[in-house]
Amino acid sequence: MKPYSLLNKTLSQRYVIQKNIGAGGFSQVYQALDMKTNNTVAIKVLEEPTEQEIDGKLAQRFFREAHILSQI
Repeated sequence: MKPYSLLNKTLSQRYVIQKNIGAGGFSQVYQALDMKTNNTVAIKVLEEPTEQEIDGKLAQRFFREAHILSQI
């Protein structure tokens, strides 16, 4: 997924993507406005995994990262 592909799009009729704020090995992170709460949030969008990543390790990495971020 290209960093600019979601700019100014609305996800789930709630989150308006404002800008790309980062990228990792398998995702893009966007700043978005939550129209329900009027808060600025971060939304992580996973990219299509390569054949090499489809061995269970990708999901394991994602859930480990999600757990760590939930502690913040």
